[in-house]
Amino acid sequence: MFDNIKNFIKGGFEEINEVFVKPFMALSFYQKCFFIIVAGLLLYVPYMNGFNATHDEQYTMLMCRFNVWDMIKTISIEDGHPPFSYLYSKFWIELFGGDVRNIFALRVATLFEFFMMSMLGVFPIKRLLNEKVALLFICFVFVLPSAFYLVMNMRMYPLAAFLMTGEFVYGMLAVYKPKKSDLFFFGLFSLLALYTHYYCAILSAVVWGIVFIDFLRLKRYKDLLPLFVCGGIVAVLFAPWLYAFLLQYQNMKDTWYPELRHAFAAIDGAFFSYIYILDIYYRLCLLLGMLCWAFVFEFLLDVSKEKPEHIIVKRATMVFWSIYIIALLISLFMRPNLAAIYLAIPVGVFYVAIAVSVLYFKKYRRLFLCSLFLVFVVGYSENYLKVQDETYQKISSYLKEEMPQNSLVLYNHTWGHLMMMFYASEKNIYFAPVERYIVLFQDEVKKDERLVQNLEQYDKIYYLLSVWDLLEYSNCEQQFVSEYDGISYCFRNLSVEDAASLIKRTKTLRNLSFHQKELK
Repeated sequence: MFDNIKNFIKGGFEEINEVFVKPFMALSFYQKCFFIIVAGLLLYVPYMNGFNATHDEQYTMLMCRFNVWDMIKTISIEDGHPPFSYLYSKFWIELFGGDVRNIFALRVATLFEFFMMSMLGVFPIKRLLNEKVALLFICFVFVLPSAFYLVMNMRMYPLAAFLMTGEFVYGMLAVYKPKKSDLFFFGLFSLLALYTHYYCAILSAVVWGIVFIDFLRLKRYKDLLPLFVCGGIVAVLFAPWLYAFLLQYQNMKDTWYPELRHAFAAIDGAFFSYIYILDIYYRLCLLLGMLCWAFVFEFLLDVSKEKPEHIIVKRATMVFWSIYIIALLISLFMRPNLAAIYLAIPVGVFYVAIAVSVLYFKKYRRLFLCSLFLVFVVGYSENYLKVQDETYQKISSYLKEEMPQNSLVLYNHTWGHLMMMFYASEKNIYFAPVERYIVLFQDEVKKDERLVQNLEQYDKIYYLLSVWDLLEYSNCEQQFVSEYDGISYCFRNLSVEDAASLIKRTKTLRNLSFHQKELK
């Protein structure tokens, strides 16, 4: 019986080899790239519905209401990021008709970032390393578990991952296989990365330091002047944003930041565990991540075979871990400033190291492929279910169809504010915080004092509570629990007296929550 099963499985693999593998291997490099990229993009088409947007994604989309100048002014006052990702989002929103609630537009924008990441394999990575590494890199872009997180993230992280990978690859090309255009692309990717996320500044400093040291190590002194000119141009072009950065830091330094324990837990990000869905999936991610690092370190320790690829893998490993080491030191000695998502920014650099290492070592390859298959199947299916969650559709229907038109909604957190602005902008809403916190779109929030001058005018008054974990609320007229982002929302009825008491109690806290607007 077991022999029959074994022969059946063996026959199946042989048939797959004849029907799929051999014809694929007979294709040219660019035909293989086309096939993998199209297949990879098609994998995520089912993710591109218009149901859900997290708190941060709602903020991004609502920011797209402003014209470019007003957007930049708003970002410089109440945001903690540079503006490029918001401008990129606005471009796609406008491209799809200008409706800021068009979630599909930003899903397409995110998938386009995956396409651009894969194109780095087709051209610069092929030239830097070889065709086989390039093909593996392209595959990893779509199937490693970080893809499931990034393809659902309509924020700056997938864009930052693409830009940092491009910066690293062109930096290495400028050193080891230079063409005249490499420094230009190195500078361009660096500049755009700096304008996308401040953690890119940490990584860029590391990449530029590595490139400079490698020029010195190779005694290519004549190439230092073009490198300095390129760096000077990037610095000059980024300098105008430094004032906005100082203003952001002043306004944001005492508000949101992750807990210190997150800085230690963020190491999970190095093993791709950005998403916490099932315990088994979490453990599979850790196993797969450890296998990837086993490949990388076995390759780095294989000093008996001196290959040019060694130095690229060493540099990729240095860049990838530098963000964790530096941010961990900042978290320990200055303030907590590291979450697992930040480790997604250099993940493309890590893909380069894995692609090289997997290509040269076969010892654990079957275990690696089995783990990758399990992680892909579990992760893809679970994330698909998350994306298809209809909770926010139900909330939108409740706000528009069931909640009385003449209602007032008090909310105690910015999650509630953004959710109400995004799904029911016509409602009367009033911020009633329980503690000092960031107030997003603060000018709009300040204008609503008139709404609470006469509470008797409303047919109903609600208190909107929202939390990350799935708590059970009492006395809720309606409760919604989103599987997409793990937030539960409770709409609680309030009497006029209770509402007046709540407003009176929270006015002081609310005033303390607004940012300063001038650089002191």
